[in-house]
Amino acid sequence: MTDLQIYLTLGIFGAVILAIAFDIVDMAVAALLGVSLMMLFGILTGKEILDAMTTGGGPLSLLFGGMVVARVLSKTGIFERIGDRFLQATGQRQTLFAFAHVTDRAGLRGPAKCDNRNLACAGNHRRSAGP
Repeated sequence: MTDLQIYLTLGIFGAVILAIAFDIVDMAVAALLGVSLMMLFGILTGKEILDAMTTGGGPLSLLFGGMVVARVLSKTGIFERIGDRFLQATGQRQTLFAFAHVTDRAGLRGPAKCDNRNLACAGNHRRSAGP
């Protein structure tokens, strides 16, 4: 891959992400335009695309199905209802609740408990003075 192709790939990827983020075009259209441009500039070949589709068919199908379900459900207003219920349940402390949830999932609750047999655990990498 040449330097020009690397820069084109990064530019196309960035443009697709921005087009989706700012809702300039539909997500599927943006992705197809990105792949088409990469084929046009010779970055991807038809065989590489078919290989990727063959290898990633299962996860791609799952993502596509999730996008379809989310799009249909968004028209019903279910996400707004869930958000309203969340805000009612947490009251004025939604930011604190979100922070606590994120730090809990990220393992940021403090140093892990370690012993001499488990030196790879997070938070304590020193051996104790014992036997």
